[in-house]
Amino acid sequence: MAEEAISETSDIEARTALISAALITLAIYISSFHPLISAIAIFTAILSCRKPMKVMKGVAASLPFLLFFAASSYFLGGDVAYTARVTFGLAALIAIGSGILYGMLPEDLTYALMYFRIPYRYAFLISLAFRMFQIFIRDVAHAVEALKLSGERGLSYYRKLIKTIASIAVLRSIGISETLYSRGFNLSDRVQPRVKKLGSFDYLLLLISALILVIATFLTIEVRGA
Repeated sequence: MAEEAISETSDIEARTALISAALITLAIYISSFHPLISAIAIFTAILSCRKPMKVMKGVAASLPFLLFFAASSYFLGGDVAYTARVTFGLAALIAIGSGILYGMLPEDLTYALMYFRIPYRYAFLISLAFRMFQIFIRDVAHAVEALKLSGERGLSYYRKLIKTIASIAVLRSIGISETLYSRGFNLSDRVQPRVKKLGSFDYLLLLISALILVIATFLTIEVRGA
C-alpha cells in the first residue's frame, strides 16, 4: 500500500527526516516566524527532495488555506506585517512537510520512531496515519484532475470537490479498518526496528538544520535585547 501511495520515495533516512523537520520547525517557532528563518527553511526543503517542484506544488495546493488564514488573521488582529510573517512561516512548515517528510515510507517511519524508544503500537499508529495522509493526497489529486476534465467551474466545482474529499476519507477509512480486521490486527511490542545507515547527505541536512536553529536562537536573543 505504501508503494501505491508514493510515486517517489525520499533519499533522506527516516530518522534524519524526523530530526531535521523537528529542528527547523522549532527554529521557525522560536524566531516567532522570522521571514529569514522561513526563507531558509523553504530553501532547505527544496534542496532536500529530488524534484524541487514537489515542494512548490505542496505550497500551491495549500494556498486556499494560507489565504483563508491570512484574511482571518488580518480581520481579527489588523496587523499586516505580523499576518504576512506568520503566513509565510506556515508556508515554510508546509514546504518542510512536502520536501523532507512526505517521501518517507511508512515502514521506515515506524522503525525510526521505534529507534527513538517509542513503543511499536504507537509508532505503527502514527505511521498508519501518515500512510493514510499520503493516500488521501494522491486520491484528492486524482479527484481534482477528474473534475477539471469534466468541465466543472465556480461554486459547482468546489461543492463537488468537497463532497468527493469527504467520500474519499470515509471509504479509505472503512477499507483500512476492514483490512486490519481481516488480517488479525495485532500491535505486538516484540517487533525490532530496522534502520538504514546514515549517508553523507543525511549528516549535511542535520548540520544545516542545527545551524538554522542556532541562527533562530541568535535572532530571538537580538530582538529581545533590542
